Amino acid sequence: MPVSVYGFIEGFTNGVEDAHNLLQLQALPEIGTYLTKCLFSFVPQSKFHAYYGSHIHFAAGYKEFYGLNEEWLKEFESLLSNLYWSKAEIILTWSKECYLWSSDYSSDRKSEAPNKIVSRTRFESAWELKEIPWDS
Repeated sequence: MPVSVYGFIEGFTNGVEDAHNLLQLQALPEIGTYLTKCLFSFVPQSKFHAYYGSHIHFAAGYKEFYGLNEEWLKEFESLLSNLYWSKAEIILTWSKECYLWSSDYSSDRKSEAPNKIVSRTRFESAWELKEIPWDS
């Protein structure tokens, strides 16, 4: 049974930081690891699609992948450590778990190096949502 893993990385970035992030994504391997170049798409900051900063989104479908293992998490956090970003979120469809990361991003700080991870949160379910009327 295929298991989908998908998510995004967002950042309040400028043009120089966007260029850096794009180079980091392009440097990912073509094959041989969990995170490969073809999984990622980059949306630069624009007033129509990414108003407050760039978005990197990704998705993969793995066979019999029922949880984010240590190797997958290590690859993802290694990528984060090389990017300018503020928040990252992943949803794993089989377990319905949600993973969140936040960085040391600050609008007051001039970026001289990629951001560091300051928190990690794992939720049992990304779908514990209360239904509301469609036309409300």
